[in-house]
Amino acid sequence: MEFPIVNTGREHVDRFVNEIAPLVCNEYIKRMTRGEHVIYPSTCIAQAALESGWNINAKTLFGIKGDGFVSDTSEYVDGKYINIQDSFKCYPNAATAIQGFYDLMQSERYRAATKAVDWVEECKEIYNCGYATDPNYSDKIINITETNNLTVFNDYCLAILRGDVSAEETDNSGRVEELADKLENGDYGNGRDTRAERTAQDGYTLEEYEAAQDIVNRRNKKNGSN
Repeated sequence: MEFPIVNTGREHVDRFVNEIAPLVCNEYIKRMTRGEHVIYPSTCIAQAALESGWNINAKTLFGIKGDGFVSDTSEYVDGKYINIQDSFKCYPNAATAIQGFYDLMQSERYRAATKAVDWVEECKEIYNCGYATDPNYSDKIINITETNNLTVFNDYCLAILRGDVSAEETDNSGRVEELADKLENGDYGNGRDTRAERTAQDGYTLEEYEAAQDIVNRRNKKNGSN
């Protein structure tokens, strides 16, 4: 099974979604495997798009409040929108921002959202749990999801978790070996999150990155024992 690629014909949308989706799916699969509380990849991607204005390099990819930097923002209070300044958490890259988002979902506050039976209910519960004050927040992320067919990433992740992927479909050993060589040569720099993000930008899935990193680790271990 190949990783889904979104092609809406809108360059900024396609670039954003196709860069962030592998990172989100990898985090989702990892958290599901651990038995943690999760939000569907489609909802996570839609929220990132809405909160950042389709800017994967935004300081606040998910608009998570906390110590970091102060910025102007709009809040819906007493039946009207007001402009205020608030403090937001700042993450060094998209991968760590996604980790921060899923860390936030472990809070009891979001339990109704993480227990939702489908992605539409999940989007509604995200608002009900207090993620945002905009009364149209749920409708906005539902619209982003439907307009850009983001549920394909849910289907992909669930297929991986069910083990529905055949050996033939995942026979990408050549690509993985090639990526392992690049990682070993330092083509993607240092630091796991940085490397993962850069390989995703080159069209590799996070599963391919993890497999390539395992190869590099085995090579280093073998060389160290010689």
